[in-house]
Amino acid sequence: MRTKILVVVCASLLSVGTVLAAAQEAKEQIPLRNWAVSFDNVVASAEGRGKFVGKTASISATWATFVPVTPCRIINTRDFPNGPFGGPIIAPGEQRDYDIPAAAAAAGCSIPVAAAYSLNFTIVGYAAGSRGSLTAWPAGDTRPGTSVVNFGSGPAVANAAVVPAGSAANAGKISVRSNTPPPPQSSVNLIIDINGYFVLQNATSEPTPNTIVLRDETGSFKAATIEATKVLGAVYQDVAEWVPSADVRPGMVVVLDPKDGRRVVPSSRAYDAGVAGVVSEQPGLILGKGGADKAQIASVGRVHVLVDADASPIRIGDLLVTSSIPGMAMRSMPVTVDGHEFHRPGTVIGKALEPLASGQGQILVLMNMQ
Repeated sequence: MRTKILVVVCASLLSVGTVLAAAQEAKEQIPLRNWAVSFDNVVASAEGRGKFVGKTASISATWATFVPVTPCRIINTRDFPNGPFGGPIIAPGEQRDYDIPAAAAAAGCSIPVAAAYSLNFTIVGYAAGSRGSLTAWPAGDTRPGTSVVNFGSGPAVANAAVVPAGSAANAGKISVRSNTPPPPQSSVNLIIDINGYFVLQNATSEPTPNTIVLRDETGSFKAATIEATKVLGAVYQDVAEWVPSADVRPGMVVVLDPKDGRRVVPSSRAYDAGVAGVVSEQPGLILGKGGADKAQIASVGRVHVLVDADASPIRIGDLLVTSSIPGMAMRSMPVTVDGHEFHRPGTVIGKALEPLASGQGQILVLMNMQ
């Protein structure tokens, strides 16, 4: 019985030894993975090709475009040869400056001088029982009192951070420092991977909250301010556009001007297929650039519309079209074809959300031109 137990124990120890060896080998192979880039005030791309535009927390009053790259290992004090971008191991309290573009070039990847870099820091190879942190900041600047990664007893520890680069003579450079308070102090190996960088944009001033990036009349992208009351507290919850117009007022139904398709005028005949929308008094969202000769023309959403119910009472759910009374809508009467009723295509303004038994008035309409 004792012999059988001894054999089982020896076999178990061999299995454990094999597992530990495999685990140690796996631990030494720190994989290179992509990681999320986090920055505030995310808006649309200035170039519109899948890039982001954001304001990093450390670059005040300046906007930068994030340019992603294939993840690349640029600093490795453990495996790279001794030199400016490799070993030796970093001693307790030691500070080093790294030229990111030069380090990337040495590692076989191309990274330009940029405003900031999206980096992943890995600490490995520190002594058992030791603890500490790593700080990173723009080269030439004052070292901050914060850390980008903290480590203690255990395996490799990693963390991602956006680190601004230095300026002038320190352009493209960052500084790092290992902070390992006693007891016991320990040297550490540092690995830095990169997955993108930030390029500064020309900005005359810092955008205000509640902004959206839109194309202006020249086709260029600009940050346009949106008043919060126009988005969240809108009266009619519609989308309108500033359109050249003449002789219009809120609630009027407008059609395309036969003499100028970019301009609208009040509707004046029934079932006009040139219908272009309704003049909105307080749109939920306004597009375009305003002017004295323009009106806010709603084409989507809920808006109040001037209607005439003398010819036929308007019920909730009725489709509306232009009438012969200038600027007013009326109930659409379907036509019968082969026993089926159809509403005339291209003439429908929207669907009535309120009834009007007779006379003229203003009702809420769900815009759905068709």
